[in-house]
Amino acid sequence: MRKMIASAAASAAFVSGFASAQSVAVVCWGRNDRGECNTPSALAHVTRISAGTYHSLALREDGSIAGWGWNTSGQCNVPVPLDPCIQVEAAYQHSVALTRSGTVRCWGSDEYGQCTVPSDLGTVRAIGVGDDFSMAVLANGKVRCWGRNVNNECDPPAGLPSVVEVSGGHFLSIARCADGTAVAWGLDNYGQATVPPKLGQTLQVVAGSWHSIALRADHTVVCWGRNEYGQLNVPSDLGPVIEIGGRGSGVTLVLLADGTVRSWGFNDWGQANAPTGKFRHISGGGYHSIAVADTAPCVSDIDASGATDGGDLAILLSNWGACP
Repeated sequence: MRKMIASAAASAAFVSGFASAQSVAVVCWGRNDRGECNTPSALAHVTRISAGTYHSLALREDGSIAGWGWNTSGQCNVPVPLDPCIQVEAAYQHSVALTRSGTVRCWGSDEYGQCTVPSDLGTVRAIGVGDDFSMAVLANGKVRCWGRNVNNECDPPAGLPSVVEVSGGHFLSIARCADGTAVAWGLDNYGQATVPPKLGQTLQVVAGSWHSIALRADHTVVCWGRNEYGQLNVPSDLGPVIEIGGRGSGVTLVLLADGTVRSWGFNDWGQANAPTGKFRHISGGGYHSIAVADTAPCVSDIDASGATDGGDLAILLSNWGACP
């Protein structure tokens, strides 16, 4: 993760995107000085989201993508035309998408070759990103990485078993294998690439900035690596976890089976202040976190006009069709 600058006064200047995001069923909280929490007002029918360092991406039901936030390298400029996609990942200054046909598209900064997709990839079944590199799981379970490679984060270890999922952090890569085991490589100065020997079977893995996160088969969470901000301190009262987040972040983010969100770790911008409510998907980025709400706000002043009226109903119907 990029150098963290924190103060109480500065933190107060970066407001959560929660209030405006309710009307589009996407909630964002944390740092917002680059618009990373300014969810587009027309956004609807979102199934997946991805929080980058300073920008955000959303994948809609029809396979289209929306991007917002810091756009210094065009990382929010979704290519046109773009075939319908099934996965999207936001990094530092670039974005990567996987189409339904198994091809990879990338846009934004190519300073380290992170957007130069290898021509011989073939069919890809999953993608991932690190801060300045891109990752792909091929149809045969092999992993390919390209981009910045100062700590061998783009060099999967020899003999890596068949892989189904990958995630990259700050000079760190982690993979979940088809047999449920996890393998990590790259920078290991805090032990973030040293997978606990008794981790066991996993359902999901995420590479943070300087720590790693795993969702175990028993729906518990295990973290390892740097713990300067308490990002490894898993609460004892979590309950069953169904999804984890915090890629490239100093935060550990979890979605519980009851639809609530919990988070802990670096919180100088409020990115670990999980909102109340029910959610169905989460993603944590460098300094902000986002989630897809499980239900629409049926009875509320959605447009913040000061009254619950026809304007709120119009927004509700255009975004969700009806109350759930």
